[in-house]
Amino acid sequence: MPTASVASGIDGSTVSDASISLTGVVTAPANSAVSVNGVEAAVDESGNWIANGIPLSPGANSISVMVNTVQGTTTAQTISVTQLGTPNFRVDVSGYGGIAPTAPRISITKLTPLQVGRVDFDVNNDGTVDASKPDFVDTLTLDLGVQQPSTVPVVIRIYDPNNALLYSKTIWLQALDSATVGYRALSALNEMIDKLLLGNTAGALRYFNPDSQQRYQDVFSALGASVPQVAQQLGTIQQGAFGSTVAEFVLVRPTPSGNRSFPAYLYKTADGVWRLESL
Repeated sequence: MPTASVASGIDGSTVSDASISLTGVVTAPANSAVSVNGVEAAVDESGNWIANGIPLSPGANSISVMVNTVQGTTTAQTISVTQLGTPNFRVDVSGYGGIAPTAPRISITKLTPLQVGRVDFDVNNDGTVDASKPDFVDTLTLDLGVQQPSTVPVVIRIYDPNNALLYSKTIWLQALDSATVGYRALSALNEMIDKLLLGNTAGALRYFNPDSQQRYQDVFSALGASVPQVAQQLGTIQQGAFGSTVAEFVLVRPTPSGNRSFPAYLYKTADGVWRLESL
C-alpha cells in the first residue's frame, strides 16, 4: 500500500499565516501523485514531495495527505494545524514542480495596509540574500530560476522601513529531471500493456483517462479472448517525447510491408497520475 508522511514538527503546530507549505516523503509506484487538501504536490525521483499554498482557515485545520495511483486514492496521513491571528501577507507559488531548468513564480499579496521596507529572498536558506525587492502596492511577483534537478528551500523575509522583521516564511521549489518525468509516463504505458498480456482488460482500462475508457472498453470487448495475442503484437517502444503533463511514445511493429510506427499519447490527469488518451 502506498505511504506518505509529513516532515516532523508540523502536526499540532500553530501559525499566523494564510497558508502553509509542507514537505514529506512518499513510497508508491512510479506513476503516482501526492495531493494535500486538493493541492497537487511536486515529487522528485527519490519520493521527496513539496506542496505550497495550502490554505488555512482561522482555528483548527485538518490537512490530509493523499496518494493517488491508477488503483485509486489512499489517505496516507492527516495532521492538524491551527491558524491564529490576522495574516498580513499571502504567498502563492506556481510552477514549482516543472522539468529543469524551470522558473517558478512567487507572488506576495498584502492582506493589510502595512508599509514595507524591503522583501528578501534567501535561496537554500544559507543566510545569503539572493534577491531583494522594495515596497509594493498590492502584489509583488518574482520568478526564481532552478537550473538543475533539485528541491530548494526559499526563505522569504519582509521588513518594515525601520528594518524590523514583519514576516518570514519558507517555501519550497522543485525542478525535476526530464528522465524522471519520462519514466513515470512510460511506466503507465508499460503497465497497461502488461495487464493486456494477462487478459486483464478491467485493469488495463484504469490506465486510460475517463474520456477514453468507454472507447477502449468497446475495443477490448470486441477482441474478447484474443486480447493477449493482440497485445503481443503492439510492438516495441522505440522513442518518446514528453513535457510536464503530456507524453508521446512511438511503438514500432513489423508488418508484411515493413516496420510501422504507431503513437501512444498520454496525459497527466487532474489527480496527477499519467493515463493514456489513445493507443
